[in-house]
Amino acid sequence: MYLRLVQFKAKVEEVANLQALYSGTIIPTLQGTPGCLYACLMQSSADPQDVVSMTLWETQVDAEAYMQGGLFDHLMKQVQPLLAETTEWRVGLS
Repeated sequence: MYLRLVQFKAKVEEVANLQALYSGTIIPTLQGTPGCLYACLMQSSADPQDVVSMTLWETQVDAEAYMQGGLFDHLMKQVQPLLAETTEWRVGLS
């Protein structure tokens, strides 16, 4: 399995919009993406602007195909106006 974490700092006024976009568009899109086992948006209880998108993939190849195939970029273009900054983490799990 392969885990991807993308950490976001949402704009204060856009937190609710980010949550709605993630649950209404991103999760359904990822559910239909080959190799994607799970997707969720986690929000800090201390600072609602701090959020992490977590996706779990069958293989690293599946996660890379998602990124290289353009779907990640397409989804990020929709999310980008709601964000102040982003950081990405990738972890191979055994």
